Amino acid sequence: MDGLLRDWNDRTFASIPYSEPLPWIEKAISEARRGKRIVLLVRVDTSTKWWLKLVQAGARFAFFLGRVDFVPRDSARAGGHANIAVALVFLSISARSPEPERESG
Repeated sequence: MDGLLRDWNDRTFASIPYSEPLPWIEKAISEARRGKRIVLLVRVDTSTKWWLKLVQAGARFAFFLGRVDFVPRDSARAGGHANIAVALVFLSISARSPEPERESG
């Protein structure tokens, strides 16, 4: 099942791919504009266009101090750490349309 091709529930949590988040960010913003409450787990990368899209859409962010421990499915294995910083992103009906990018000069 491809989460990008289907409607999301009224309340959706998604741990999106860290390597290519843009399509998921755009989908989340679109779903939030339809009145849904969306929570995403994303890598922290404030220098990217996709992060700016979240800011422009009125997202709220919750940051973790340090790395997040992930519990493995196989309890015999030791827990691991994400090798990057992550945050929770909250989007809801208050998400607004991004303003057009302005050229500097």
